[in-house]
Amino acid sequence: MSARENVSLEFKIICATNVSHTNLTDKMDVYAVVSIIGDDSQTQAAKTPTDNDGGTNPTWNHPVKFSVNEKEAHEGLLTVNVKLYSYWLEGSVDLVIGEVNNLISRLKSFLPQIRCHR
Repeated sequence: MSARENVSLEFKIICATNVSHTNLTDKMDVYAVVSIIGDDSQTQAAKTPTDNDGGTNPTWNHPVKFSVNEKEAHEGLLTVNVKLYSYWLEGSVDLVIGEVNNLISRLKSFLPQIRCHR
């Protein structure tokens, strides 16, 4: 596979299970922020809608799309970061309730399934 300069990388953020925060009696309104982080690239981020009804098992089924350097992705220079937040009141800082990071290159078994477009 010859690496193209920039391609579109699309993920679908489907759901999370059994998430919680320190005060389990509070209602959780959860959203995710997905970022692509690289050495030579600017950080790109996209946010899902807030799930107001899912509580500890939020569902989004939300696509996020990024423009990435295909060569950097295959060489392990790009990281996918997903942070889950519990929404608080307008104007307050939302609570980070979970985070996962993975190199795009470690997702090799999924790369043929990821839609890449010029």
